[in-house]
Amino acid sequence: MLSLLPDFVVIPLLAALGAITGAAINWAIYSWCYFSRRPFSPWMTCEDPPLVRTKHDRIPILGWFSLRRHANELGSGFWVRPLLIEIVWAVGLPWFWFWQSAPGLTAGVAVSCLWTETWFWGHTVLIALMFVATFIDFDEKMIPDEVTLSGALFALVVAAAAPWFRLPEIVNRLSGAGVEPIHFGSSNVLPTWHHDITGIALALLIVAIWFFSLLPARYTLRYGLLQGIRITLASIVRPKRKTVCSVRSTARQTLGVTRLLAILWASLSILVLVSWLLLPPLHWTSLFGSIIGLGFGGGMVWAIRIVASYAMQQEAMGFGDVTLMAMLGAFLGWQSSLLVFAIAPFAALLVVAAMLLLQRTNEIAFGPYLCIGALVLLFGWSTIWNDFARTLFFLGPWLLIVLVVGLVAMAIMLVAIQFVKSFFLGDDYEQEA
Repeated sequence: MLSLLPDFVVIPLLAALGAITGAAINWAIYSWCYFSRRPFSPWMTCEDPPLVRTKHDRIPILGWFSLRRHANELGSGFWVRPLLIEIVWAVGLPWFWFWQSAPGLTAGVAVSCLWTETWFWGHTVLIALMFVATFIDFDEKMIPDEVTLSGALFALVVAAAAPWFRLPEIVNRLSGAGVEPIHFGSSNVLPTWHHDITGIALALLIVAIWFFSLLPARYTLRYGLLQGIRITLASIVRPKRKTVCSVRSTARQTLGVTRLLAILWASLSILVLVSWLLLPPLHWTSLFGSIIGLGFGGGMVWAIRIVASYAMQQEAMGFGDVTLMAMLGAFLGWQSSLLVFAIAPFAALLVVAAMLLLQRTNEIAFGPYLCIGALVLLFGWSTIWNDFARTLFFLGPWLLIVLVVGLVAMAIMLVAIQFVKSFFLGDDYEQEA
C-alpha cells in the first residue's frame, strides 16, 4: 500500500508509473481512433512509410526526443503532444496521490487508508480513460466504445467489490464529522426497494438497453413502428453487405462485434443477478447505484440528443457523448452525472465563442468538456456536494419532473431559434442547415 511507503519512495515510483500510463494513453489515442490511425506511438508498427523503431524509442518521455527523426514522414510537430501528455502524467500522478491523501475528496476529514487508495487507483483509471476520449474526440469528433464500454464495466466491477469507492459525503455524528459513501437515494434516506424484485428488474433492464444501444444496427420509423422494429432486428442479426454482387458463396452472418456485445451482455446480466442474490446489502447498493448512474447519465444525454436533433433538423450531439456520460455515471453516480452536464457548458463557452468568431462554425466536440466537467467535479467534490448540490438533491423524484420540463422547454426554444433564423436569413440559412 502506498500509504505505508515513505515519500521519497512514493514520488519516483508514481512518477515512473505516470510516465508509463501516459505512454499507454498515447498508444490508445492513436490505436483506437476510427478514421485515421496514425503510427505515432513507438509501440505501433509503421509500414507505409516504413519506419524503424528502436528499444530506446519506447522509453517514456525521453523516447520522443529520439522519435523526432521521423518528422519528415509523420509531421514536424507530431511528437509534441504525446511528449506533453507523458510529462503531465509523470508530474500529475504523484501530485494526485498527495492531493487524494489530504485534503482530497473529504476536505481533510480522516478516512481509512483503504478508502483513500481505492479512490486514488479507481479515479486514476477514470482520468486516463477521459484523456483518451478527449484527444480522440478533438481529432475526430467521435469517442470509441473501447474507452466507454471498458470504463463502464470497470466501474461496475469496482462498485460491487468496494462500496466505499462511491464518492463520499460528510455526515455529522455525536463523535464528530464522519464520512459515508453516497448512494442512489442521496441526499435523502436510502430506500429499500432496490433489494426486492423491482430493483433487480430495473438493473437488468438498464444493462439490456445499454448493450442494445451499442449494437451496430439500422434504426428507422419511415415505414411504421412494427416494420422499423423488424428492420432493426434484421440489421443486427443479418447486417447489410458493404458490396453489391449477384453471386453469394456464403450467407450473411452476424458481425463479430455484435456477438461480442451479446456475450458481454449475457455475462454481465448473470453477474448482476448473482450479485443481487449473494452480495451483502452494502455491496449490492453500491452496484445498483453504479447501474442507475450508467442509465441516468447515458439516458439524459440520449434524450437531449434526440430532442435537440429533432428540433434543429440535424445531429446535435454524437452518440459517443451518450456512452461517455454513461461511463461517467457508472463511476460517479447519477447525481454527479447531472452536475457534470451542468458544468460542461461553462468549460466549452470560451472555445465555442472563439470558434464562432474566428471560424464561423458552431460544431465542437462536446466530449472533452464533459471530461473537464468531471475533473472539476472530482477536485471540487467536497465543496460542490456538501455546500451546494446536497440540498438540490433533496428534491428526489421531483428532480426528474424538473428535467422533463427542461427538455420540453429546450425543444420549444430550439424550434423557435430555427424559425427565427430561417425567417431572417431565408433560403441561404436553410441550404446551409
